[in-house]
Amino acid sequence: MRYVTNEILMDDPGQKNAGGKARNDVLAICCKNGYKPLNLQWQPLGNRTIIHLIKLQYAAKREYKSKFQQLKRGDTLIVQFPNVRYLFSIGKLLKAISHHGVDVVIWIHDIPSLRSEADPSVSKILIRRLRQMEDQSFKAASVIVSHNSRMTAYLLSRGVDRDKLIELRLFDYLLAKDPVVKRDGRSSVIVAGNLGKDKAGYLIQIPDALNMNLYGEGFQSLGRDNIVYYGSFLPEELTDHLVGDFGLVWDGDNIDGCTGAFGNYMKYNNPHKASLYLAAGLPVIIWDQAALADFVLEHHCGLVVTSLRELPETIDRLSDSEYSFMKKNAEAIGCRLRKGYYSERVLQKIASRK
Repeated sequence: MRYVTNEILMDDPGQKNAGGKARNDVLAICCKNGYKPLNLQWQPLGNRTIIHLIKLQYAAKREYKSKFQQLKRGDTLIVQFPNVRYLFSIGKLLKAISHHGVDVVIWIHDIPSLRSEADPSVSKILIRRLRQMEDQSFKAASVIVSHNSRMTAYLLSRGVDRDKLIELRLFDYLLAKDPVVKRDGRSSVIVAGNLGKDKAGYLIQIPDALNMNLYGEGFQSLGRDNIVYYGSFLPEELTDHLVGDFGLVWDGDNIDGCTGAFGNYMKYNNPHKASLYLAAGLPVIIWDQAALADFVLEHHCGLVVTSLRELPETIDRLSDSEYSFMKKNAEAIGCRLRKGYYSERVLQKIASRK
């Protein structure tokens, strides 16, 4: 039998950021291709005292161990990694079922220790615990699904066996219908996602000549005519509300480069918002040092820039034919994303290794 993990938060109020959609789409695509969900429940978070958090870890460990005991020799388990709430014993649990003949596949959504290295608010002790959890999990796996070539190089530097690695290239973004994004005649750039200062602090520095349309939570009005806030929507609904010409993939508090923990992480990961924009048929604008910049250049589906200061002039210089070429390529990629192309390709590669 083939299974894919499906973690259920018993206190989940329903999120309006796209973080949950990536996992839900992987689950849906796996199930479409013959996998069964292995449902794993997390008890309500409740208060955040140390004692309560420790109890949650033990409760989750019992839940995972109980469900893992249902697996049989020869089964395949795709583990969406890491757990939605970090289970520090997950590596040991995966090692145990691997030794009993279960084929473990780690499908990486995030590498927490890598993302946290540039975050001064995260303790060194926690980073060491996260690395230990990751290393144990990676060792237990027969296959690891990496985001891209940059992440693959990083994993190799961590001692991961090259033969285990398969590259996703881009997260899919399933949609029930083809989106139609409106243009507002201002050559507007869309920013969707977390609009808090740690992720989108750069907005305060945006040039007056650059028109921005914002979607998401955490926005605080800047009182500027060139920045319009449209509200927050569920991931499945968001593409119905987008208005603009480009989608921006940028993190941090500086328009001259992506900074901070999230900015540094862009050098390795596939930001899910890039998939959102492309699924909507929008050319993307991305930092030239981001891992996904290689994909954008290869497929001619957007602009790669060093700084947002240059954007007004860069957009102004684009001819109609140049924009149409980028948009046509973005729409072609979007068609793939909406159908689960990249994930299905990974599943085919996993099956070929059996």
